This record gives sequence, C-alpha cells and structure tokens, in this order.
Amino acid sequence: MFKIYNSCKAASYITYERAKSEQSFFLSIRPGIQIASLSTAGEISSQDTSFDSEFSFRIGLEAELVLPFNNQKWSLTLEPTYYNYSSRKDKETFLTDSYREVDYTAIEIPLGVRYYLFFSSDLQVFFNAGFTYAIAIDSEIVGTTGPRLDIGSEFNSFLGLGLRVKDRYSFEIRYQSSRDLLGEYSIRTSNYSSTSFVLGYRFL
Repeated sequence: MFKIYNSCKAASYITYERAKSEQSFFLSIRPGIQIASLSTAGEISSQDTSFDSEFSFRIGLEAELVLPFNNQKWSLTLEPTYYNYSSRKDKETFLTDSYREVDYTAIEIPLGVRYYLFFSSDLQVFFNAGFTYAIAIDSEIVGTTGPRLDIGSEFNSFLGLGLRVKDRYSFEIRYQSSRDLLGEYSIRTSNYSSTSFVLGYRFL
C-alpha cells in the first residue's frame, strides 16, 4: 500500500526488506576460543574437586539451511565441533601432596535454530538456541585422591548472540548450560559449563 501511494505521488522511499537469495544452504568454518570449568562431587567430600577455568581452542564446521518464509529470517544450523578441556588441581594434605587431573576431549553435535535481524544488506544480528550432544573421546579424570573416572557423552542446551558482516564474516558469543560428565555413575556428579567466542567465515 505504501509503495503504491509513494509511486503515485512520485515520492522517493526506502523498502526495508532483504532481497531474497537463490541460495538457501551455506557452509562456514568456525574457529574460536572456549573458556570452560568443571567441578565434581561424590560421597566422600575429600574427593570433591573444583577445577580451574581454562582457555582452549575449538573448531567447527557449520551447515546452515535458510528457511523459505518470513523474509528468510529463520534458519536451521548443525555444527560438528572439536575441542579439549584439560586441567589439574593440586592439593596439599597433612601427610603428602596429592592431585586430580581431567583430560576431556569431545566432538559436539549442536543442532539449533537461528533468527536474524537485518540492519542493512551488509549487517545482521542473529540469535541462536538449541541442543548439543557431546561425544567424549578417551576422556577421564584421574589422580591420587580418588578413583579413575571415565567421562561419558551427554546432552545440554546452548544460547548464542552473533553478528554477521557482508554475508560472509561472523562473530558469536555462545553460552552452554551445565553438563554432567559423570552421568553413568550413580553416586558421583559433575558440573561442566563453557562459554565460547567464535569467528566464522562462510565459504559456500
């Protein structure tokens, strides 16, 4: 209606609508930095451990499918991601020094929904939400103050806020909810959480 009115009045106007792209499937390489922390608890309080927050490198390959409605503001994402978290906590006791050490390597499979806000053809803000299944690879917690514990594969959720520039480059801050890495043990629990700072380059 506004287009017709302005055309009849020979008035200039701006249409805030993203031009529809013929391409609906994209691939991006997504390296980044992750900061993560882990705490464990069991029946014996002396074996409880709060590991330090540690920085580590992560890298993922994101597949994005843009949905053909609502001016292409919605999409589905799948991003297999590799990362590692390692930390050591030394404890001084009355008799001797002791330690607990964790080495956690995993491939995450996050499946999410993304929503875009278009500020211009070269600048968009996006929001992510979804669930992640983390597949642990030869991961364990060991040390002198408790038994060896195998780390299992678990689900958790994530939220993300990002910026995309020129439809090719992106930056995202992603928060993941806590994950129990010791779910297979009935008398032990753990709390693993992480925040990631991710760069993206859309190459397809």
